[in-house]
Amino acid sequence: MPVESDRLDREKRVYDFASVDGPKGELDVFDEDTLNRIVRVPELHYIVSGLLKMSGGVILDYGCGPGWLSKALSDEGFRCIGIDVSKSLCASATIASPSSSFLAGDCMRLPFRDETFDAIVGVAILHHLDIDRALLECRRVAKEGAICIFLEPNISNPFTRIGNRFRVLQTHTADERPLDVSSISESMAKSGWTVVQFRLLFPLGFAFSYLFRCIDPLKSNNRKTILSRYLRAIDELFEGRRVVSGFGSTILVLARPKTNETHSSF
Repeated sequence: MPVESDRLDREKRVYDFASVDGPKGELDVFDEDTLNRIVRVPELHYIVSGLLKMSGGVILDYGCGPGWLSKALSDEGFRCIGIDVSKSLCASATIASPSSSFLAGDCMRLPFRDETFDAIVGVAILHHLDIDRALLECRRVAKEGAICIFLEPNISNPFTRIGNRFRVLQTHTADERPLDVSSISESMAKSGWTVVQFRLLFPLGFAFSYLFRCIDPLKSNNRKTILSRYLRAIDELFEGRRVVSGFGSTILVLARPKTNETHSSF
């Protein structure tokens, strides 16, 4: 399919040449200290909390990038297999998380048998893909009762809108489109998933992590630590208030394969 092939080629051209912090498995896009304190730590908390009901098994790191998530989950005792369109990022991921396995491939045509994985986790990947096809493939390779967790950029966040409009990140690609809760919910339902929970996160976290990467106003790590605490506290305050929580920059969705039962929570 030419259109699909062109899309993959465009993604590869960007990410094969992206700057990476190999040992940490992060793209060199945000201020590392700020990102870790006010985004990655809570992200990992939400992901691990969702995975706690796994009884062993294997996690698919869906759109693994340079491997930060597989590294973090491996450190927590989980077994991960990662897939990404970029061979270069998969090579970096192997450095970041040598105990995990990685392969380059098409996330909309997964090279795995049906019902392979006990959990699927993807961070900022669905908005690069045809979401319906991607979620159908995830459903195919997920075991019955598997856990599915995605974190995706929210187009309702004003900073996300600005970033998408002006392509401020070096890793922006022509085909990516930030999502919203309703579009994810609709695609999940069509693709055989039951959504257990939506949550809107980080109204400010990503924006300030990028800002500090660009201008680095705080040369002192102590000052960054203090400001990061305040920023995280503000994010948490917004996340807890219904009126403003919808402006979070990140949509967290937790789901399970559809069955005759209704699952209310993890």
